[in-house]
Amino acid sequence: GDWDLEVSSGSIEATTFAPTDIDSYNHVLATDVTFDFESDVSGYDSHTVTQTKDGVTLVAESTDQNLVSSLVSSAQSGELSTDFGNGYESSVTFSLSEGQSFDLSSLSLKDWDESESIVIT
Repeated sequence: GDWDLEVSSGSIEATTFAPTDIDSYNHVLATDVTFDFESDVSGYDSHTVTQTKDGVTLVAESTDQNLVSSLVSSAQSGELSTDFGNGYESSVTFSLSEGQSFDLSSLSLKDWDESESIVIT
């Protein structure tokens, strides 16, 4: 098309930016991160499991059972499970570290014996 571009010149008002400012900046810019529990996971066999991707840490905390890995090598995908051999889990809370928020675009849940109720709040 036929564009009319505006051109201007002059001084810009800005503050000085120092490398130490990066260390004290505790926010994350909007980014798409997929948590898949395949790598960079810690805390398996405990009530708190974390995974860090692109500088963002997802925290999963269970109430009753330990969280365990059910990595399926043939499918090359990781899964997070409760240690169901010792009873049922009543609650698993997912959060991001440092109080960050997130938009959930997908979540896969499975009930292996079909006798449990799964409630998402």
